[in-house]
Amino acid sequence: MLLALYLVSEVHLGDESFFGPYIKILPDTFDSPLFWGAEELRRLNGSPLLGMHPRCGASRHRSTATHTQPRQ
Repeated sequence: MLLALYLVSEVHLGDESFFGPYIKILPDTFDSPLFWGAEELRRLNGSPLLGMHPRCGASRHRSTATHTQPRQ
């Protein structure tokens, strides 16, 4: 949250911001499967990408299993 507030303040500074040139080249919008809805995710049926998506369960179970194993 703090990073987001800092970025907003830097955007407000505009050209006077040290990060101004970088902020200017950032896209106004972006599209990522992480933010897709159920209908868009259904389009991935049959693709290995569907199993990698965090909301689809497969990768969540795989990552949970590796993080919950006791250390030897």
